[in-house]
Amino acid sequence: MQISFVDIQNYRRLKQTRIGLSSQQTIFVGANNSGKTSAMDALISFLTDKSSVTYLDFTLSNWDKINQLGEDWFSLTEEAEDRKLGIEFWHEVCPSIDIWFNVNQNELHRISHLLPTIFWEGGQVGVRLSFEPKGKDVEKSVEKLQSAFIEQYLAKEEVVDKIADENKRKNINLWPINLQDFLKKKLNNYFDVAYYKIDPTKIDTDTNVPQKLSHPKEQHIKGLPLTGLLKVNSINAQRGFSDAKDGNGSMDGKGDKKLSRQLSQYYKKHLNIDDVPTEQDLDAITGMYEAKAIQNTVLENQFKDVTAELESLGYPGIDNPKIIIDTEFDAMEAFQSDAAIQYNVSNDGGKVVTLPEAYNGLGYQNLIYMFFKLKRFRDGWMKVGKAKPKSGEELSYEPIHLVLVEEPEAHLHAQVQQVFTRQAYTLLGNHPELSKENTPFNTQMIISTHSSHVAHESEYKNLRYFRRVSASNSCPIPTSVVENMSDVFGANNNTAKYVARYIKMTHSDLFFADAAILVEGAAERMLVPHFIRQNHKELLQKYITLFEVNGAHAHKLKPLIDKMHLTTLIITDLDSEEEIKNDKGDTSWKAQPPKLGLNQRTNNDTLKSWLPKKGAINELFSASQSDKIIVVEGKQSVCVAYQTPVSVDTGVVKEELCPYTFEDAIVLSNTNTFKNTSENGFFKKAKNHLETCENGEDLQKSLFESVRKMNKGDFAQALLFSDEIDNISAPPYISKGLSWLLSALNLQAGGEEA
Repeated sequence: MQISFVDIQNYRRLKQTRIGLSSQQTIFVGANNSGKTSAMDALISFLTDKSSVTYLDFTLSNWDKINQLGEDWFSLTEEAEDRKLGIEFWHEVCPSIDIWFNVNQNELHRISHLLPTIFWEGGQVGVRLSFEPKGKDVEKSVEKLQSAFIEQYLAKEEVVDKIADENKRKNINLWPINLQDFLKKKLNNYFDVAYYKIDPTKIDTDTNVPQKLSHPKEQHIKGLPLTGLLKVNSINAQRGFSDAKDGNGSMDGKGDKKLSRQLSQYYKKHLNIDDVPTEQDLDAITGMYEAKAIQNTVLENQFKDVTAELESLGYPGIDNPKIIIDTEFDAMEAFQSDAAIQYNVSNDGGKVVTLPEAYNGLGYQNLIYMFFKLKRFRDGWMKVGKAKPKSGEELSYEPIHLVLVEEPEAHLHAQVQQVFTRQAYTLLGNHPELSKENTPFNTQMIISTHSSHVAHESEYKNLRYFRRVSASNSCPIPTSVVENMSDVFGANNNTAKYVARYIKMTHSDLFFADAAILVEGAAERMLVPHFIRQNHKELLQKYITLFEVNGAHAHKLKPLIDKMHLTTLIITDLDSEEEIKNDKGDTSWKAQPPKLGLNQRTNNDTLKSWLPKKGAINELFSASQSDKIIVVEGKQSVCVAYQTPVSVDTGVVKEELCPYTFEDAIVLSNTNTFKNTSENGFFKKAKNHLETCENGEDLQKSLFESVRKMNKGDFAQALLFSDEIDNISAPPYISKGLSWLLSALNLQAGGEEA
């Protein structure tokens, strides 16, 4: 049995979001404020006792509807049907989560209480957890809420009306201003989680819209239907490790040393010798009592003079209890000592030195802490050691263990993040009962992250990308949807496998960016950031990943960019070629400098198959800016930038010429700088071409040949480290592309065009 997917509704920016879960480990990725934390908090709020739903968890746009209901309550008639007390309204605006389980036929006994009909034959079974007005009779619960709100509101109005000064009266906003304001304080007095059966035959796989409850009263489930079915543990993002010098050591919010606390809790539940001692505890018991006897003798001798002085004052006298020394040993108290957890550190002489737990690096402290936490989760689920039921109690395990880990990178450095991601799930399954063939028990782990290192260690099939959706007429606030990345490149496709591996190994940060710039090679990768700092500094404030595609292969990323709806600038080369006849009359296509009016074509698959979907050089020259842009959901999403003719003036050559690649575009766009340079290498070659070529065709051809012979990475490095770098301007096509990117991001953020 496993959780196949969850539907989250009306929870913060997750207005209506389906999230498929992998059978083992699922990784939530996405840019800032894309909904990852909302999803984790929703699971924690509904499935654990660590948190509860608050008024801030309601999707913001729903409060307008709730406040309108509050206003309507003041104009109700006495007829019951006009009182707006039904549950249907609240099901449309309140947070809820649907948990869908994939269940085998032989597990029927575990989920029989969730079946909507008696005709179930295996497959999906679901339960809805709905935060709504609480009580057995929902209409009476809503009526109680209504009465309390109206009473409080009218009492407030009566007080405010007694203020004689009209201006003062207008500026006073006593509680409650509206129904939202009332529920801000009273939400948990009137709302709680209710459970409902939902029908697997009504799962919508096309639009992913959760089903409406057709008969809420009949579908309502009494009690806690997930008890005995689902074991949930979580590790929150903010674990609060502090520095050794802050006076608290490694403390959590309750003042406990974090690592010590984990060990003490594990000891108490699984190893405590006071809890039904066993034969395995004999050594520990005898050792403690021997230590106790020695300690008593030592203390009696030390306190002999003290007790003698006390007796000189007439105590104990007659019939008063005499003071004796009898210490109690408590292993739990040992963990509270500063010396409870120590780290061994060997010096050069081989001598072992110990340091308290607070003096180990934070990254390793947290890794060890999380190790013990996960171990405690697993052994608590499997009831290891002293956690086993007492005599006469039934031993049973929940079939599913769901472990939620928020942002493990909070205090783990890069290498530790990767180790944790690789090993955490293995640790959770390291138990004999879980390693059996065909075991009925299953662990599912969800990690939310903003770390490319965590994403790097994850398989594509396990990634769930949270994509932001801008406000629209249908929904006035930004929301999120979740894309399953397992099928982004299709199946059994060599190109898809290559791209997936390439991204995983080099650019996992793509999943956390607000935008991407795809470039062809090393020269652009090194110089485009310089051009951004030079004339497009606002882009430095954006979360942008620069992606080197290694040749004109950006089109291979199209399925991924389409799936992510990621704002993307493609900077690519024209790569013109021309049909040439040889001496024998045979023809072939060969690379040639681009010229208008000739029968030339591009060899760039990105330009041919993605944007602007044109193959002829003449068509590429005449393409409008709108031809180079893809609009998705009303927003400019993808734009391509390639070489176009530039005005060249060398003093001799004065005409429009079109570059072939990025490098000759640099030269033709900065002729004065290259003519006046004293640098060597390609600078000297370019200067020579600019000074000696007598016409545009010769200049274009000379640069074309020089660029094809040089190492482009060396060219970029030489340019970056030269004294001329500050005098080099971006070629017009790149400058125009960067301006588009800035404008697109500003518009998406609700601002104005750059």
